[in-house]
Amino acid sequence: MPRDNPSLYAPMPPANPADLPALVAACRAVLASSGPIEVADEYSYASLPLCVIDSVFSIGVRHESVRNHAALAYQLTRRKTT
Repeated sequence: MPRDNPSLYAPMPPANPADLPALVAACRAVLASSGPIEVADEYSYASLPLCVIDSVFSIGVRHESVRNHAALAYQLTRRKTT
């Protein structure tokens, strides 16, 4: 990851709760217009947490890389405020 671009490590702005109804409506419109969704057995999960864990592992995210990213983001934030 290039470390010379601080914007890559800028914190994500907080979500605006007022935007939630529009997001829900957009999701419902897309899902309603797509018809029945059929997935293979290997994509059927017993729960959402298992799905999330599988997706994180499938992209190869490791604790070390997340920790390094968080530390760098913290350092960059501290530089801006001091």
